[in-house]
Amino acid sequence: MADTQNLKNSAQAETKENSEQPEGRELSRIEKIAESNNQEINKAYLQRITFVKRGRDALVRGDNAVALFNYLQYFKAIANFFNKSPEEISPDLFDREKDVSECLMLSQVYWDLLHIFDRSEKTKEELLKYLGQFVAFSVDFKYQVVNSEILRKQIKKYPHHPFIREYQKAYEQMYVVSKKCYIATYCYGENHWVTQELRRFKFMLLKHRVGHFLVNYYYRYSPYVVSFSIKHQYLGRCLKALISPIIKMTSILSLFFSKYDGP
Repeated sequence: MADTQNLKNSAQAETKENSEQPEGRELSRIEKIAESNNQEINKAYLQRITFVKRGRDALVRGDNAVALFNYLQYFKAIANFFNKSPEEISPDLFDREKDVSECLMLSQVYWDLLHIFDRSEKTKEELLKYLGQFVAFSVDFKYQVVNSEILRKQIKKYPHHPFIREYQKAYEQMYVVSKKCYIATYCYGENHWVTQELRRFKFMLLKHRVGHFLVNYYYRYSPYVVSFSIKHQYLGRCLKALISPIIKMTSILSLFFSKYDGP
């Protein structure tokens, strides 16, 4: 039972729980799963970060075979813990807030695997699988902008890459699938009608080539605007004042874009 107890301690640390909490506290989801798992599965789960470190070290050395082996062991440890197959690993298994570190690590492992499988048409199927997982573990997470920048820089650095179209589609998909509207959410909240209206307008823009450019530009810079606004509250008040006329503009622009179905 030592591994189960270690896993409980790990889960408590990750959720910033401590020994001062009452004995009758409710167990976290991870702790509940650990109690129902056998000792071997919990032990492997506790060692999962070691597999990632070994995989990353091997990748830096250029030893792709060892890197792949350790990354697959990492996936296996997570999949077994949740009683799933490695192919069934998805964001739905995790709490997007409490497990954000694990999800970020998964996204980075999937990104590393792309560099192993993006060299030949023979491995295209594997590449598409891991690229899809990279997108899945990026969209609507706090670190989405960071991952999208990694992808954007890859596209810019290697414009003649054999899988450039696949990378471009993945980059666009991050914004098509994403529900994020950073500035409106910061000013009004996630479920406010203004946020919903701007989100609807975003999906309309994405039907057109010029719209893709505008949305891309917005996603690149809006998180920095929000970050700066948090530090300087006066700018936050200015942003809210600016959004009102923008809402009126979207109504006019919506009529314009609705007349054109093509890019």
